[in-house]
Amino acid sequence: QNSRNNLVVYSSMDGGDNWQQEVQATNYGFQNGFRYFSLLKDELDTVHFLFNKVEFGEIHSYRHMTTSDWGGSWSNDRAASDTAQGILQVGASVWNAPGITVSPSGTIYGSWADKRVDPSGLDYNVYLTRSTDGGQTWLPDIQLNEMLPIDNQGFVSIAVKSDGINDTLAAVWTETRSFA
Repeated sequence: QNSRNNLVVYSSMDGGDNWQQEVQATNYGFQNGFRYFSLLKDELDTVHFLFNKVEFGEIHSYRHMTTSDWGGSWSNDRAASDTAQGILQVGASVWNAPGITVSPSGTIYGSWADKRVDPSGLDYNVYLTRSTDGGQTWLPDIQLNEMLPIDNQGFVSIAVKSDGINDTLAAVWTETRSFA
C-alpha cells in the first residue's frame, strides 16, 4: 500500500469561529512521512513541531521544524534525535508520540519512546534531547528510564520551569509491567 503523511495547517484568527484554507507544511513522498507529533508555541510566538520521521515503515529519526508566521512558511526539518543510532524502530505506534516543551530561556526539550536497544523489538525506552540554539543543533539523546523488566514505556510528556539560571524538568510516561 502506498501512503504518505504530511502536515497541513489550518488557522483561525477569531477564536475558532472561522478557519483559513489549509497550508501544506511538509511534502513527503510515498511510503514516507510521520505518524505522531507534538506542537507547541513558545513565548516568542514561534510554533515548534516535533515528529517521528517514518521511511518505508521504519522510524529513522525524530525531527523538528518551526514557523513564526502561524504555518505560512516552515523551517527545514532537522534531526532532533541521534541519527547515528540508525533505525530507531520498525513500525510506528502511538507509544512513540513525542513531547516538546520550551523553557523561558529558549531551550527546547524533546522526548519520546522507541525500541532501539531491544533486539526483539518489543520493549520501549524513554529518551530526552535538548537544543539551546532554536533547534539548529541537538544534544545526544539521553535514556531516562532504568533498564527494568518493563514491557512498554511510552506516551511521554514533559514540562519545564526555570529560575533564570537552571531549568527544572518533569517527565512522565506510562509503564506496562507483566506479573507472573
